[in-house]
Amino acid sequence: MIDPIFLLAIPIIIVVAVLVFFSPRYVVVPPHQAHVVVTRGAGRKLFTARTGEKSSYFYFPLLHKRTVLPLRNKQLLIENIPLRDKDLAKFICDVVCWINITDPVTAAERIGAQDRISDFVGIEDDIKNLVRAVTRNSSMKMDVVRLMSERLEFSKRIGDEISTSIRDWGVTLVDLECIHFVDQEPYTVIKDLEQRQAAQINSTTRKTVAERNKEAVVVESTAKKVEEATIAENEEIFKTRQIERDEKLGQREQRKVMSIAEEERKANLQKVEAGKALTVGEAKYRAEAQIEEAKGAAESVRQKGQADADVIDMTGSAQAEVIRKQAFAEAAGIDKKADAQKKYQQAGAMAIEVITKMFDTYANIQKAMFESYGPALEKAKIELISTGEKGSIMGIPIGAEGGIAMGGFLKGMSETSGVDFGGLVKDAVDTAKTIMKPSEKSGGKKGK
Repeated sequence: MIDPIFLLAIPIIIVVAVLVFFSPRYVVVPPHQAHVVVTRGAGRKLFTARTGEKSSYFYFPLLHKRTVLPLRNKQLLIENIPLRDKDLAKFICDVVCWINITDPVTAAERIGAQDRISDFVGIEDDIKNLVRAVTRNSSMKMDVVRLMSERLEFSKRIGDEISTSIRDWGVTLVDLECIHFVDQEPYTVIKDLEQRQAAQINSTTRKTVAERNKEAVVVESTAKKVEEATIAENEEIFKTRQIERDEKLGQREQRKVMSIAEEERKANLQKVEAGKALTVGEAKYRAEAQIEEAKGAAESVRQKGQADADVIDMTGSAQAEVIRKQAFAEAAGIDKKADAQKKYQQAGAMAIEVITKMFDTYANIQKAMFESYGPALEKAKIELISTGEKGSIMGIPIGAEGGIAMGGFLKGMSETSGVDFGGLVKDAVDTAKTIMKPSEKSGGKKGK
């Protein structure tokens, strides 16, 4: 009978043996590699770590052929490439480039055996030879000066030609640069160009320096001139502002003094006006008081004189009436007109006497009035303006209206008494004229 433990151990032993046998044959592709595996009777397969592709497989050397290709960028430095420009000037150039395998299957076909692929050994030799050939061909299309001055354009031209050539190799040129140009012994093309350029640069530099120095001197002179002009202008502006400030201060002070003087003048004027008003007021008050006092005295005298005149007037009227009646009584007994006329003349003479007394009384009254007005009028300033129609002085009518009133008075007396006082006054005036001119009257009579 078989031991159960032995039966349990057999499957384990088989599993371990399988693992030991197949484990080394199982391959996982690293991220920086691509594996192209050819299986007998099944063709080729690509294994990479890229998305969408298989990254692991079992590898049996008896059943498979495998090519491992690197996917990283490979830098290639190609030094001392002998070149000639279009004028056949000889010099040396160094080129650096970076390549990358983009199509592993095609690269595996074009590059060849694995020993040429490992670490880009075979690829590096092929690319370097291609770079040398393309660089020599491209350099003969330009002169050395242009090559050096347009190095980026020259590098781009070489890179474009190489990229076109290696596209079918499954390889891509990432970048290419011509990094250095030197002379090829025993030629001194680059050195001569550098010396010539240095001399030209030196000459240009000295000329530029001289011009810049000249410009600097001119600029400094101009700047100094502008500075001095600015300083002078600022000083002028400063002095002008000082003068304007002094003028404004002086004007302000002058206006202040004038204002004070004006206020003092107004105050003095008001003081004078006040004093004048006070003096005039006092004088006016005193004059008015004196005038009122004189008016009172004159009114008293006038009233007294008026009373006396009224008495005399009444007395005269009575006497005149008596005389008139006596004259009429006497005249009634006289037969002749001459006697009546004689009596009438006597009555007229009496009337003249009465009127003369009236005038004398009135004159005395007026004299007394004006004597009382005199002291007051010496101090009072009176202006008299008469239009000719009516008016009076101290109660005396002096206008046409007064004359009309006097005529009306005489006419009324004539109508009341029957005596022609108007005629009496006229005869009295004519008689007075005759009395005042006795010589002419006597002379006239003698002539007759």
